[in-house]
Amino acid sequence: MKVGFRMGRDSLGRKVIDLVSPPLPVERWPKTLALLLFFIGALGGFSWLKSILDWPGPIAAAGLATLIAALAGMRRAGRSWRWTIGFARLACVSVHLLLLYVAVGLGWQLYWATAAWVRWLLPLVVLAGLLIERLRPSIRIPLALPVGLWILACLLGWGREDGRVRCDDYLRLQQESLVQMIAPTHSEMKQCVPGRSLWVSRYPRRVWEAPDGGRLVFTTQPGMFERLPDDPSLPEELYGSVCEIPTDGSRTPRCLGQGRAEGMVEVESLDRLIVAAWGDIAPGKRGAVYAFPRSGPLELLGKASFSENSVVMYYEPDGDSIGVFFDEAMTMERLRGSDLARLSDPVEAPFDPGDVFYDPRRHEGILCYSPGVLRPFNGRAAALVAFRGNPFVARALAPSDEYSWMWLSLVWGCQFDPEARKAYAAVTSLGLLLTLDYDTGRILNYRFVGWGLRSMVLDTERRRLYAASFLRGEVLSFDLDTGAKAGSWFVGRFVRGLRISRDSSSLFVASSLGVLRIPLGKGLR
Repeated sequence: MKVGFRMGRDSLGRKVIDLVSPPLPVERWPKTLALLLFFIGALGGFSWLKSILDWPGPIAAAGLATLIAALAGMRRAGRSWRWTIGFARLACVSVHLLLLYVAVGLGWQLYWATAAWVRWLLPLVVLAGLLIERLRPSIRIPLALPVGLWILACLLGWGREDGRVRCDDYLRLQQESLVQMIAPTHSEMKQCVPGRSLWVSRYPRRVWEAPDGGRLVFTTQPGMFERLPDDPSLPEELYGSVCEIPTDGSRTPRCLGQGRAEGMVEVESLDRLIVAAWGDIAPGKRGAVYAFPRSGPLELLGKASFSENSVVMYYEPDGDSIGVFFDEAMTMERLRGSDLARLSDPVEAPFDPGDVFYDPRRHEGILCYSPGVLRPFNGRAAALVAFRGNPFVARALAPSDEYSWMWLSLVWGCQFDPEARKAYAAVTSLGLLLTLDYDTGRILNYRFVGWGLRSMVLDTERRRLYAASFLRGEVLSFDLDTGAKAGSWFVGRFVRGLRISRDSSSLFVASSLGVLRIPLGKGLR
């Protein structure tokens, strides 16, 4: 009995297999060269794993992919190898589909951050590979090489641009008639000229409006990497992780705090604004929670320090407790709101949320976090995590035992509508916007909206959901009833913070260009 995969020489499937894993040439040096080029491409293609697993992750993934390619490219060596080679070829196709998907998703968000010569060179590499194969079939340039290098170019562009302000973006913003600049990241940006880029020490991250509407508090962060030698730098103006400005932008920012600040929680009963920060806080301390006045000028009223990176929080009025989540995704700590003293031992909480929304009246909320392969929740993946705050009890929304594709989910942004009992999740890895039933955890509908959505804001008055396209630099508006895109505004890159004004007339935005306002009255899109 013959066992193995059979495929006609001229079938479409055979052509696909030959494209991504062509039979390796008999000559040793072309074979070695082909595998070396494949490994280089796969290493670039899996370079995104570095942020999760450091360099051993991409190297191991590239090595495994290269081994699969080597097996897939073998000529038949007897019946016992047919199943092995057949499965290797299917696995090789899967690897290429994954790399192509990542390349498209990252290109969608980061094409603007790549050098022009990269965008020209890599298509030429593809054409050169086809030409060389035509002229000398024994030499192959694997498709994984240009695809993987494109992924690497996008990620390197992200790192280089994080901390730089493009004058072209600033000038483009001036043409966006509905977007108003409250406070630019740096005052000298007003002298921007086309084609120039400026390096800034910090840029805004999130924004909050004071109760009287007279001032804004915003958090800041430094760029991802240090300034490059050829980057023109500007004098430091945002000198702390938490800053305040008048809402009309009439004075320069006043700043306090170390590291980079993340979550912001308003506690009306205590007249406090609580802010979480992380990074280089102090020797041996990577996280901090600061207390500032809610209705007075910015001044430090209290501080709690942690050895882990504190990112986002929620406030539970019963017991006057603040729940603090950490980037390490292991525990949650409780602080007393009035003096930031620790209330109890850390609670197990394997979550690293990008945001948290909590309704203190109902004592329930959601974490903008999707448990997955590296950090499953009770052995499952999910779209979001719902929780009760006192005591802390978490449950999965859209769990993988009902929606198996949740193992592919990565969520940065979400929103919670406690009145309608709905949650919204932006699945950045798949480009989907999900609407979920909060009580049952089931997905009510989903729509493709593009990759990379982050911060989200509900506007129930206008039936809109606003979402920040983090890397593309846009704020998108979606119709809550249909899910259709209703409009967009360009606001600058690295958009992390959105907040509706207290009178619901404006949307405040924090991006690398500064703190902005989008009027939501006349001309609403």
